[in-house]
Amino acid sequence: MTGNIDTSDLRDRATARLFGDRYYRSTPCRRCGHVVRRVANAHCVNCTSEYANAWKASRLGQERARKRKWRKANRETVNASKRKARASRAAETLQKKRDRADLRAIRAGYRRLLHRAHIAARRLPDNPVDRTAAKRLSWRRMRALRRARKRSADGAYTNEQAHFILQLQNGHCAYCQSTVDLCVDHMVALSRGGSNHGHNIQWLCKPCNDAKGARSDDEYRSLRNIEHRNSAADWVRMLWRVLDC
Repeated sequence: MTGNIDTSDLRDRATARLFGDRYYRSTPCRRCGHVVRRVANAHCVNCTSEYANAWKASRLGQERARKRKWRKANRETVNASKRKARASRAAETLQKKRDRADLRAIRAGYRRLLHRAHIAARRLPDNPVDRTAAKRLSWRRMRALRRARKRSADGAYTNEQAHFILQLQNGHCAYCQSTVDLCVDHMVALSRGGSNHGHNIQWLCKPCNDAKGARSDDEYRSLRNIEHRNSAADWVRMLWRVLDC
């Protein structure tokens, strides 16, 4: 017992009681020679531990008999506890099966998306520059679709719609007019109930996209004092919203 106590930091009994400590350092025990005692009763920690272990060992048979007698007298309580434990284990097993099934479904969905991306890659342009841009757009769209499905968002924009919006923005970010590292952004975030239709997307550079976060387009423009322009992209999005596409 004393092996778990750092005797170097122990104080005398009065100081230990003042600070609320459980043990204090005193004169060596006459029986075992240890110096650590309990503040509550001034008993040697080592002797108390040995006595408790010996008492438990001597009463082990009696304790087992007492428990058997109690279980026999309280059969209904014991059976109810066992039923509860079995139901809990069954619920945990069922939840593990559901988690494994969900994981298999997610992996199967990812494999389907990967297969679709490979099929789309076979139809890419011959020009290396256009081929790289189209491949990047295809992968970004696949990731956006996967995120939308995860959040159960409505709709799915097409590559043609994303290309058309990018052309209407003249290849620039909708906020800072940058042309570097553009990505598709949802004007109303999927986490806030936004759809994945074409009328809810725009192109932003990565710094603007990260700064916007889950804010809506109007909230971010008000925050950064960015003027809202009725551009051709806005008119097209309005038309797509009417057509629900």
